[in-house]
Amino acid sequence: MWLLNSCTWEMKEFISHKQAPPYAILSHTWGDEEVSFREWQHEPLKFVGKKGGFKKINYCCQQAAADGLEWVWVDTSAELSEAINSMFQWYKNAALCYAYLFDVEDNIESKLAGSYWVTRGWTLQELIAPREVVFYSSSWQELGKRSKLSAHLAAVTRINEPFLTGQSLDEASIAQRMSWAANRKTSREEDVAYCLLGIFNVNMPMIYGEGPKAFRRLQELLVREYPEDHSLFAWGKIVEELTDGIYDTGRTWGLEPINIQSEPDRVCDELLGLLAESPKDFEHSGQIVRSPEAAVYFLFGSKMPSVSNLVGRAAHVELPKFNSGPNVAFHVKRPPIVRLWWTTRIVILCGRWDDSHTKFYYITIPITEDTGQSSRMYELIMSDTYTHVDFPGHALAKNMQKFMVSPLPLRPPQATDLVIRRNYVSYPLEQRYTTSGDVDFSPIKGRIRSVNSRRGRIATWSIFNEEGGYGFSISFIRLGYLDHSHEDPAQGRDCGRFRFGLHAFRISQESDPENTTFSIVNKQGNRRTTAATEELNPRVFRTFQDATDSDYLTGEDATYTHDALVSEDKWRFTIVGVADVYISLERIFLDGYDSDDDLDDNESHRFVDVLDFVVQEPRRDEVVKKNNDQEDERERHGAKREDSENSVGSTLRRRMRAMGLVRSQP
Repeated sequence: MWLLNSCTWEMKEFISHKQAPPYAILSHTWGDEEVSFREWQHEPLKFVGKKGGFKKINYCCQQAAADGLEWVWVDTSAELSEAINSMFQWYKNAALCYAYLFDVEDNIESKLAGSYWVTRGWTLQELIAPREVVFYSSSWQELGKRSKLSAHLAAVTRINEPFLTGQSLDEASIAQRMSWAANRKTSREEDVAYCLLGIFNVNMPMIYGEGPKAFRRLQELLVREYPEDHSLFAWGKIVEELTDGIYDTGRTWGLEPINIQSEPDRVCDELLGLLAESPKDFEHSGQIVRSPEAAVYFLFGSKMPSVSNLVGRAAHVELPKFNSGPNVAFHVKRPPIVRLWWTTRIVILCGRWDDSHTKFYYITIPITEDTGQSSRMYELIMSDTYTHVDFPGHALAKNMQKFMVSPLPLRPPQATDLVIRRNYVSYPLEQRYTTSGDVDFSPIKGRIRSVNSRRGRIATWSIFNEEGGYGFSISFIRLGYLDHSHEDPAQGRDCGRFRFGLHAFRISQESDPENTTFSIVNKQGNRRTTAATEELNPRVFRTFQDATDSDYLTGEDATYTHDALVSEDKWRFTIVGVADVYISLERIFLDGYDSDDDLDDNESHRFVDVLDFVVQEPRRDEVVKKNNDQEDERERHGAKREDSENSVGSTLRRRMRAMGLVRSQP
């Protein structure tokens, strides 16, 4: 490190900071005409003294000499690349730190909150690291010391006061340290990460030009250095219930239409990954600490694997999973609708103590899940549901699951898309879907996207109840090509009409299973029919996989169909003893056009079709009735077989007695 002599202005290099003599260090913010390291080395003092940044260096040297310190360190006159990785240590080893506030004249307690010094990223470590910090005004008048101003400094900077009065930074969680930098700025984007290296006691190469990747690299480094500190993931707004959470599951996933209007100021265009984008995301995490159950948790073999930068923005982690819900209303910009998502909660090994420090509340992250990919929202949930008493470390360890959490941009739908507004299949029913070759089915993205305005089958949903061994499939079929030209007034309502085709199936290992029929009650068909009951003869398969792979179920020759009349149609029916189903289809024009208002419009109006698909277990009385009917049928079938066997047996015995092969009973 290079030190400047406070009396002679001589610069001298010391190979190691351990070899350096006692020195003072200057904390300040950079402005115009700073004196560079090269200028101190090669330019005459007469030239250097004319620069605007020389004044504070002169003040610093004079004060150090007055305090009996022969040497000073100033970052403007240091070799920068070395300084970034060593700066925290240099501030920590300094005998005194002088903080120069160029915009404060007097009364630091009233002026500090507005000072430029408390808004900068680099001054964070310069406030925390030194043994003592003495504040000076723009005219170099002493304003006070950190040790005496700690309470006020904590209120202004939001740094927990113990860490301003000597408590080791090792006691602070990652989330706490990140929160201290949440409202600070740096001139270079990369310095948002680089200025925190000393705070976390880590080092990494400087790559100016990498932009936001620097902060991601820092987080990847922290995962490896602090595997037990899950607070790295505790960023976002902390709530007891999700702002857009819908806890009335009966209404949300019920067999009725929903009426939730999209709010323009609540629109969001992406789901998020596990890692934060910047320290700003930790603004609400200042009180988040590590769990007291961490030792027990890791004792049971749990671990937090490294987040590899080889997988882009995706993080592969193992975390405890508990429970599901709530539902989330996600406000979409185009079209202006509300999509509903079902969430899962994962527990991270950090949280917050209550006021009495007797109960510790875990942080839980609500995520969406689909085909191995998960994404999260900005809000975190912390409530009295998850405490270290109710969920000790060994219980969390037993619920570890692997997740791949990554951001999910939600791009506006194309005019050929089928937008999924609700997709819910109640437990214990299972679901699988299949598509045609040029169709992308992504429930988590909320759309079924076809490459072109295709006609024919788009996708098939298959529902199966393993306990009963029965199921059904519904295919979504376009009857005509999409046409957005509206040359025919009816095109706005009818082009690309839909047909829903339904098949029933059973899963059985028997070669000749019982002949079972399902009853379907069409409670709400198209506008020209009334409620009706029909019989469905199920096809038999050996596995659910066989059923969903069968051309019989994915073709257009369904045994029961319903033609949807767009721009709006609803179909609700019950397969007795199997499931209650609600399907709705609504055509929404992306430009706000209403085809019913202007039938003479010949312009092109692009639209998307919005789908609700809700499947619930049947009502209990229907299940009992179906089971009773099946049991009665089995008893009747068994009685007939027994009568037949008895009759055959009697005839055979008479013939054997007549032939002398058996002895008659006395």
